[in-house]
Amino acid sequence: MGTVTGTVVCEGGPRPSIAFVHDDPTLVNAAEWWASVARTAVLVLVPFALLGALVTIAAGAPAWRFEAWLAAGAVAGAGVRLAALALSRRRVVLRDAAGAATGAAPRIRAARFAAAVLARAWVIWPAVALVGASATPRQALLAAAWSPAVVAAWAACGAAVMADAMRRAEQAHGVRLLIPAGLRQRVADGHVLHTAPR
Repeated sequence: MGTVTGTVVCEGGPRPSIAFVHDDPTLVNAAEWWASVARTAVLVLVPFALLGALVTIAAGAPAWRFEAWLAAGAVAGAGVRLAALALSRRRVVLRDAAGAATGAAPRIRAARFAAAVLARAWVIWPAVALVGASATPRQALLAAAWSPAVVAAWAACGAAVMADAMRRAEQAHGVRLLIPAGLRQRVADGHVLHTAPR
């Protein structure tokens, strides 16, 4: 079992989120919330991957490089989440959610999630532009087209790992695990998981 601090597109901290509810103390099922993030990330990944593939074809670039970057994003997203789970396992606090308001996991709009992915694509762009290729305008264009898909792959796989971890923890403890719907509340109590009867 591990922490659910932050989100998969690096939208943590006290500032408002592009993609997620900011202030909402309502508790929602942690596994459902992460599964919703994973589904939305896959929805966003598809058009970004198609764009990357079209630009790759138009530029005459090798398809394997684009595929390798997508795979790297997916593996890195899953790996970071697994590492975070391992490091936070001992710090997680289970707190009874008795009396707290509970509800369904908020729906994440694909357009807003896509905007968050685009806002984070610049972080990966330099690596895609410079690693394993010469620094040319053509490579910079390819990196700009590939980076959103890499970030979306990172988000999808990282969220899928978290959803699976929450489900496994629920089975191990025989309870439902809940987190606040609001990002501000999740960050404030980053190592707290609320429990309710299954």
